[in-house]
Amino acid sequence: MALGLGVVSLLLLLLVLLVLLLGFRGRRFSRLPPGPPPLPLLGNLGQLWPGALYPGLLQLSAKYGPVFTVHLGSRPVVILSGYEAIKEALVDQAEAFSGRGKVATLEKTFNEHGIFFANGEQWKYLRKFTTLSLRNLGMGKKEGEEQIQEEARYLVGALQNTQGSLLDPSLLLSQAISNVTCILLFGSRFDYEDEDFRAVVLAAAGILKEMSTSWGQLCEMFLGPLYYLSGILRYLSAPHNRLTDHLSTLATFVSSQIQQHQEKLDLQAPVQDFVDDFLLKMSQEEKDSGSGHTDFLLTAVNLLFGGTVTVSATLKYAFLLLLKYPEVQDRIQEELSRELGRERAPSLADRGHLPYTDAFLHEVQRFLALLPMGVPRALTKPISFRGYDLPQGIEVFPLLGSVLHDPAFFERPEEFNPSRFLDADGRFKKNEAFLPFSLGKRICLGEGLARTELFLFFTTILQNFSLESPSPPEALSLQPAISGFANIPPTFQLRFRPY
Repeated sequence: MALGLGVVSLLLLLLVLLVLLLGFRGRRFSRLPPGPPPLPLLGNLGQLWPGALYPGLLQLSAKYGPVFTVHLGSRPVVILSGYEAIKEALVDQAEAFSGRGKVATLEKTFNEHGIFFANGEQWKYLRKFTTLSLRNLGMGKKEGEEQIQEEARYLVGALQNTQGSLLDPSLLLSQAISNVTCILLFGSRFDYEDEDFRAVVLAAAGILKEMSTSWGQLCEMFLGPLYYLSGILRYLSAPHNRLTDHLSTLATFVSSQIQQHQEKLDLQAPVQDFVDDFLLKMSQEEKDSGSGHTDFLLTAVNLLFGGTVTVSATLKYAFLLLLKYPEVQDRIQEELSRELGRERAPSLADRGHLPYTDAFLHEVQRFLALLPMGVPRALTKPISFRGYDLPQGIEVFPLLGSVLHDPAFFERPEEFNPSRFLDADGRFKKNEAFLPFSLGKRICLGEGLARTELFLFFTTILQNFSLESPSPPEALSLQPAISGFANIPPTFQLRFRPY
């Protein structure tokens, strides 16, 4: 009995020592920005609660300023808030802030592979190859615009087939947006009735949802030692299983497309898509296996995921805002009718003639702040920043939502107001703090494509349909259904009435 008590006491002593060790690890960074004192193991859980991580960071920013430190578990993270601090970091010291930080929910899957998560020379190579390949395939060019216009016509046809019935637009919007990416990656689009394609689109949405839930935020907060100690519980959790299934669906789909391309690859034929381009590159460098193939597969998964969920979520939220503010819809349709009529399809050249429509789309992106915490960065070298010493490898969260809602650049930022992007003469005016795609060397490489998709799909739909809600405007909530890594728009139904 005494021996048993002695063993228990020893274990308790070791546990206390472990807690103290982990709790004081962060103190070796004596010159980090200020922040709330952390608890052993739990970090700043007292101030940052899963499910409300971003609001908690904003509250701490109000107390500690635009640059401060929090502890997610035992791991110190530097937080940047507001336009000035984020620009100073991501632009003025772009190289130092060009590393990719950890995204806890995806860490085991990607493990620093693929264009979104790679670092160092590996990332630079992937970024250069991917950017050049997509440009050669039409991204940012007239042929790329024509592909989007064609897909917009397919979407209009699908919406006409609904015959004005009530529906949740999420799936159709995601399929249309995803098809633009699929044409670039795989050289072909997929029918909206294709079950495999539907599964892929739903899986992409599911990944974004699980990353943004309270569970996803809890994983982010305990990516350090406690996160790994709780690995068994994590792998048994239902959210983890769902996320794994969704990731597997995307990876299986991409792998199948790559295999089909490999079987019919013609080394002498012109490159038709991103997969062909990479396979040809691999054959030239004789890298048919190994890490190069892994990076290629996961880069394609990254692009398919990002090219499916971001624009479709923004477009869905734009429709919700039109239902909430029907007078805005009327004004946009009047502008479209006056400038384009009913027959001529919108093109990018029309954007300058549609200032209110352009202002509305900018305000949608600003108001939603799709990725409010940004995507984590990591320092590639030790630097001095605003008088603080930041060590190499430390993670940095640039709060993009705080930029898009910075009152120094957007008057009454909590209000939805498209006119903030118009001058006194009704012309579109830019705002330097409009940064939904981030800044610096890790800026979203699909920014141009996303902006084109958003404009062309939105204007084509509004040229052909009026949007009607079964609920009165005052009953519609604009609050995200889930707010975490992303702000997920709420579910709603509407009718697409031929205009």
